[in-house]
Amino acid sequence: MDESYRPLLPLLRLRSEYPPWLLDLFVGLILFFFVASLVYPLIRRYLWKRHVRRAFTANALERGLSPERSQLLLRIARRDRMKHPFLLLSSLRAFDRHVGGYAGLRTDRDGPEDRELTEIDNIRRILTFDRAPPDQPLYTTRELAVGQTLMVFPVKKEFRGFCQCVVVHRNEHAITAAPRLREDDKRFGGLKSGDRLKVRFWREGDTEYRFRTEILDTVPQTIGILIRHAEKLERIQKRDFFRLEVGFDLCLFAVPAASEVEQGPEEGGVVEGRVVDISGGGFGFLSREPVPTGSVLEIDPDFRGLFPLTGLRCKVIEQSEHSRGYSLGLEFADLPPGREREIIHQIYELQVERASGR
Repeated sequence: MDESYRPLLPLLRLRSEYPPWLLDLFVGLILFFFVASLVYPLIRRYLWKRHVRRAFTANALERGLSPERSQLLLRIARRDRMKHPFLLLSSLRAFDRHVGGYAGLRTDRDGPEDRELTEIDNIRRILTFDRAPPDQPLYTTRELAVGQTLMVFPVKKEFRGFCQCVVVHRNEHAITAAPRLREDDKRFGGLKSGDRLKVRFWREGDTEYRFRTEILDTVPQTIGILIRHAEKLERIQKRDFFRLEVGFDLCLFAVPAASEVEQGPEEGGVVEGRVVDISGGGFGFLSREPVPTGSVLEIDPDFRGLFPLTGLRCKVIEQSEHSRGYSLGLEFADLPPGREREIIHQIYELQVERASGR
């Protein structure tokens, strides 16, 4: 072998040596990126929360809330882990769900003297969440208007029927109600804290609602009661409206319409019978002759009675036959708000008269 190449071999061999600081640099970079991946989201989250807090406070100030009250809302939003806390300033439903729910917990724990309940009540009033728009349904009893009539059914064996009450005060703690009739004062005097209640009420321009609750307390030296707020209201469909049993004769005239009365009474035909019950959405009718479901009928224009039914149109939604004739369920069609209000008012007044024995 030619030994003349041996001096060149060290120059051709691959060297594995590296600077001692290179490993430290590599490990340091790995640690840096690892720590950065942990810290960066925390910093970003902190900056975002600070931005939301400042923007929320500024928005709340524009709406008339003090910094302390805006901080109370933010604390409730953090407690419920809300993704969009600004809804507390603009959405009645979100406010009721989160702030109202928080108020309910404070009521159970601290009672009516809780300062935060007073603050929440003030916040609700400033944001005008103490009353729902007429075209928006009620979500809880915290939007009940003072003066609203309630039909209160005590769930007790010794109580039969219901008492008509009026809302005289409402705050975040409870609803204060008092009976409308003196005859109910004695019955109300038998109620005590913890008694269960079923309540129904009619909201003008909307529909009927009902809820279950209990008595929180009685008002000293009065016959008023404090009713616990209901976090959920049942919005009643027309077929489930409160119906008042009545009994008066009525004539209905068939409305000629090919799409609605193909098999109904002949044009100009008269359907005679008797109204057996009535509600804000329609009435039950006992007829001598069958009327197909879907038929449109018009109430006698010359009708003179307790209820303002003159000239109203109604639609047959159900029919059944029995020994006395045909039982029809009729629903008012395109009922004007003014007429609806008058009918509901008359139903309540008649119920009051019956309850008082007049």
